[in-house]
Amino acid sequence: MPTSAFEPVYALHADVLTALGSGAQFWENLCSGQSGLAPLCQIFPDWFPEDHRKVGALPWEESDSRLLMILDRLLALFDDRFWPFIDGIYAATSLGDLIGKYAGAPHLALQEKMSRCSAALHIVSSACSSGSDALSLAALAIRSKRADVILVLAVDSLCPAKLSHHVMFGTQSPTQARPFDLNRDGTSFGEGGAFCLLASKRGLERLQETPLAEILGVGFSCDGYDITVPDPTGKWAALAIERAKPPSFLPDYINAHGTGTLLNDAAESKALRLSFDLSPILISSTKGATGHCLGAAGLIEAIIAMLALKTGQIPPTAGLNTLDPALGFNPISQEDQIQKVIQTALSVTFGFGGVNSAVTMRKV
Repeated sequence: MPTSAFEPVYALHADVLTALGSGAQFWENLCSGQSGLAPLCQIFPDWFPEDHRKVGALPWEESDSRLLMILDRLLALFDDRFWPFIDGIYAATSLGDLIGKYAGAPHLALQEKMSRCSAALHIVSSACSSGSDALSLAALAIRSKRADVILVLAVDSLCPAKLSHHVMFGTQSPTQARPFDLNRDGTSFGEGGAFCLLASKRGLERLQETPLAEILGVGFSCDGYDITVPDPTGKWAALAIERAKPPSFLPDYINAHGTGTLLNDAAESKALRLSFDLSPILISSTKGATGHCLGAAGLIEAIIAMLALKTGQIPPTAGLNTLDPALGFNPISQEDQIQKVIQTALSVTFGFGGVNSAVTMRKV
């Protein structure tokens, strides 16, 4: 997607909420190689009393809805002075809760919490790509001059019923996620959320804020290969990346989808190698630290890429100890501590059903 003919899009005032925390504490924990994953028997003792599989769950407070609890905590981090400037809201979630007040209806929880703002609410639900798709659609709305300030919000919950389904699917690791590791055996699911304001130049002037990054391009594809299994060739994921790349774009850093499943990591490695010469690029997956936060994952990880651009700190791949040589590239391991000024970044997300999303960005 060429960028010169469109309105520039800036990202600012962003935060995430995961099992690793939020704000500056989250970033410090992530870049130091910590993991927020904890055994199921500690998180959900009534459901999984003897199960030591690890997940990235938030501390529970009594509530009719885990999703509402997460939304409340997330919105408490948002600066209320920005509400009057917002022209639209793009909110993302996947399945949300499967039990409780809003079981199977996460859009109702979002509508309830967003009623404080008069701006139009658009809800995106595209499996694990939901968060990055919401970010991309908001960026396109600003780029086409339909809005000047948009709030992008992504949230998802990990209730025990949902986790039981993933255990049956075989996608949840028996131990913990080890993205790109020779001994990887599945992902570790998590929950949480993120928000980010996107603004045009006019919006930036209205908000009087310093941007984190400039969004350069977004790309989508859908291969429909299987309900859970990615296309093993990687060509459709590579197409999403190609559509997000400005001419001659080469990322200094890639925040990979990196779930830690055998098939996904293999397909992703092919997609990345189809798209770039990977030898000069820093690559990591952060799901071994946060868990796979489902519909919120794409926005959380795009913000991680923005923070890497801003700070020059490159988060390691928690859980990666022994690289799988068959993948054909060399991601940052769990022990690496890298500080490097970078100018460009790419965040990629691949979801169930073959939905693929990519976002390219650069340092401001």
